Amino acid sequence: MKKVLFVLIVLSYMFMLGNLVHAQTVQSHEYTVTRAAMLTVVTIDVNGSPRNFVVDTGAQITLVTPSVLGKPLAAYRAASNGTSTGSGIGGSAAVIYGKADIAFGGLDLKNFDVVVIPGSMDKLSKATGIRIDGLLAQDILARFGRVIFDYKAGKMIVESK
Repeated sequence: MKKVLFVLIVLSYMFMLGNLVHAQTVQSHEYTVTRAAMLTVVTIDVNGSPRNFVVDTGAQITLVTPSVLGKPLAAYRAASNGTSTGSGIGGSAAVIYGKADIAFGGLDLKNFDVVVIPGSMDKLSKATGIRIDGLLAQDILARFGRVIFDYKAGKMIVESK
Protein backbone atom coordinates (compact mmCIF):
# COMPACT_ATOMS: atom_id res chain seq x y z
CA MET A 1 0.00 0.00 0.00
CA LYS A 2 2.83 2.38 0.87
CA LYS A 3 4.48 1.70 -2.52
CA VAL A 4 1.25 2.52 -4.37
CA LEU A 5 0.83 5.73 -2.41
CA PHE A 6 4.45 6.69 -3.07
CA VAL A 7 4.03 6.06 -6.83
CA LEU A 8 0.85 8.17 -6.88
CA ILE A 9 2.59 11.03 -5.09
CA VAL A 10 5.55 10.90 -7.50
CA LEU A 11 3.26 10.79 -10.54
CA SER A 12 1.21 13.71 -9.20
CA TYR A 13 4.37 15.73 -8.66
CA MET A 14 5.60 14.95 -12.18
CA PHE A 15 2.23 15.95 -13.64
CA MET A 16 2.21 19.28 -11.78
CA LEU A 17 5.82 19.97 -12.76
CA GLY A 18 5.03 19.20 -16.41
CA ASN A 19 2.08 21.62 -16.36
CA LEU A 20 4.22 24.29 -14.73
CA VAL A 21 6.92 23.95 -17.39
CA HIS A 22 4.27 24.05 -20.14
CA ALA A 23 2.65 27.15 -18.67
CA GLN A 24 6.00 28.92 -18.62
CA THR A 25 6.72 28.20 -22.29
CA VAL A 26 3.42 29.51 -23.71
CA GLN A 27 3.78 33.10 -24.86
CA SER A 28 0.68 35.25 -25.09
CA HIS A 29 0.31 38.45 -27.14
CA GLU A 30 -2.72 40.71 -26.87
CA TYR A 31 -3.95 43.05 -29.59
CA THR A 32 -6.71 45.62 -29.62
CA VAL A 33 -9.26 44.85 -32.32
CA THR A 34 -11.89 47.02 -33.90
CA ARG A 35 -15.24 45.56 -34.90
CA ALA A 36 -16.65 47.35 -37.92
CA ALA A 37 -19.24 46.23 -40.48
CA MET A 38 -19.29 42.78 -38.80
CA LEU A 39 -15.54 42.41 -39.43
CA THR A 40 -12.64 42.17 -36.98
CA VAL A 41 -9.72 44.47 -37.76
CA VAL A 42 -6.29 44.14 -36.13
CA THR A 43 -3.11 46.15 -36.65
CA ILE A 44 -0.01 44.12 -37.50
CA ASP A 45 3.51 45.11 -38.54
CA VAL A 46 4.26 44.66 -42.25
CA ASN A 47 7.66 45.70 -43.60
CA GLY A 48 8.22 47.81 -40.50
CA SER A 49 4.94 49.74 -40.63
CA PRO A 50 1.65 49.25 -38.76
CA ARG A 51 -1.10 48.07 -41.12
CA ASN A 52 -4.79 47.32 -40.64
CA PHE A 53 -5.84 43.80 -41.57
CA VAL A 54 -9.23 42.14 -41.49
CA VAL A 55 -8.94 38.84 -39.59
CA ASP A 56 -10.34 36.25 -42.00
CA THR A 57 -10.40 32.85 -40.32
CA GLY A 58 -11.89 31.30 -43.47
CA ALA A 59 -9.11 32.44 -45.81
CA GLN A 60 -6.10 30.21 -46.40
CA ILE A 61 -3.58 32.78 -47.62
CA THR A 62 -2.82 36.28 -46.34
CA LEU A 63 -3.61 39.04 -48.85
CA VAL A 64 -2.07 42.50 -49.11
CA THR A 65 -2.58 45.54 -51.32
CA PRO A 66 0.33 46.66 -53.53
CA SER A 67 0.68 49.86 -51.49
CA VAL A 68 1.59 47.80 -48.41
CA LEU A 69 4.61 46.43 -50.24
CA GLY A 70 5.55 49.78 -51.75
CA LYS A 71 5.53 48.76 -55.40
CA PRO A 72 2.92 49.08 -58.15
CA LEU A 73 1.02 45.94 -59.10
CA ALA A 74 2.85 45.81 -62.48
CA ALA A 75 6.12 45.09 -60.62
CA TYR A 76 4.60 41.93 -59.17
CA ARG A 77 3.01 40.83 -62.44
CA ALA A 78 6.40 41.03 -64.14
CA ALA A 79 8.06 38.96 -61.38
CA SER A 80 5.28 36.37 -61.14
CA ASN A 81 6.21 32.94 -62.47
CA GLY A 82 3.25 31.09 -63.88
CA THR A 83 -0.37 31.93 -63.34
CA SER A 84 -3.04 30.60 -61.10
CA THR A 85 -6.50 31.68 -60.10
CA GLY A 86 -7.78 32.27 -56.62
CA SER A 87 -11.44 32.39 -55.70
CA GLY A 88 -13.44 33.40 -52.70
CA ILE A 89 -16.75 34.87 -51.73
CA GLY A 90 -16.00 37.99 -53.81
CA GLY A 91 -15.30 36.07 -57.02
CA SER A 92 -12.17 34.90 -58.86
CA ALA A 93 -9.00 36.68 -59.92
CA ALA A 94 -5.50 35.97 -61.15
CA VAL A 95 -3.18 35.34 -58.22
CA ILE A 96 -0.04 37.45 -57.99
CA TYR A 97 2.52 36.61 -55.33
CA GLY A 98 4.77 38.90 -53.33
CA LYS A 99 6.99 38.78 -50.25
CA ALA A 100 6.58 40.69 -46.99
CA ASP A 101 8.22 40.84 -43.58
CA ILE A 102 5.45 40.30 -41.05
CA ALA A 103 5.75 40.64 -37.27
CA PHE A 104 2.73 39.47 -35.30
CA GLY A 105 2.16 37.59 -32.05
CA GLY A 106 5.85 36.96 -31.44
CA LEU A 107 6.37 35.68 -34.98
CA ASP A 108 8.96 37.39 -37.15
CA LEU A 109 8.26 36.13 -40.67
CA LYS A 110 10.87 37.29 -43.18
CA ASN A 111 10.13 37.18 -46.93
CA PHE A 112 6.77 35.62 -46.18
CA ASP A 113 4.69 34.64 -49.23
CA VAL A 114 1.57 36.76 -49.60
CA VAL A 115 -0.96 37.26 -52.37
CA VAL A 116 -0.96 40.77 -53.79
CA ILE A 117 -4.50 41.77 -54.69
CA PRO A 118 -5.14 44.10 -57.61
CA GLY A 119 -6.08 47.65 -56.67
CA SER A 120 -6.99 48.62 -53.16
CA MET A 121 -9.48 47.59 -50.58
CA ASP A 122 -11.42 50.83 -50.92
CA LYS A 123 -14.85 49.21 -50.68
CA LEU A 124 -13.90 47.39 -47.51
CA SER A 125 -12.23 50.51 -46.13
CA LYS A 126 -15.35 52.54 -46.83
CA ALA A 127 -17.63 49.94 -45.24
CA THR A 128 -15.53 49.76 -42.06
CA GLY A 129 -14.45 53.39 -41.88
CA ILE A 130 -10.86 52.14 -41.46
CA ARG A 131 -8.12 51.97 -44.08
CA ILE A 132 -7.81 48.22 -44.77
CA ASP A 133 -4.44 46.99 -46.06
CA GLY A 134 -5.07 43.25 -46.29
CA LEU A 135 -6.56 40.06 -44.90
CA LEU A 136 -4.87 38.06 -42.14
CA ALA A 137 -5.46 34.38 -42.92
CA GLN A 138 -4.78 30.81 -41.76
CA ASP A 139 -1.23 30.69 -43.16
CA ILE A 140 -0.33 32.93 -40.19
CA LEU A 141 -3.12 32.20 -37.68
CA ALA A 142 -2.52 28.42 -37.74
CA ARG A 143 1.02 28.99 -36.42
CA PHE A 144 -0.45 29.72 -32.99
CA GLY A 145 -1.64 27.27 -30.36
CA ARG A 146 -4.74 29.35 -29.65
CA VAL A 147 -6.35 32.47 -31.08
CA ILE A 148 -8.91 33.99 -28.74
CA PHE A 149 -11.34 36.78 -29.56
CA ASP A 150 -12.75 38.73 -26.62
CA TYR A 151 -15.29 40.90 -28.39
CA LYS A 152 -16.58 42.51 -25.21
CA ALA A 153 -13.08 43.72 -24.28
CA GLY A 154 -12.12 44.42 -27.91
CA LYS A 155 -9.12 42.08 -27.72
CA MET A 156 -7.50 39.37 -29.80
CA ILE A 157 -5.11 37.11 -27.91
CA VAL A 158 -2.69 34.80 -29.69
CA GLU A 159 -0.72 32.13 -27.84
CA SER A 160 2.30 30.22 -29.03
CA LYS A 161 2.07 26.48 -29.57
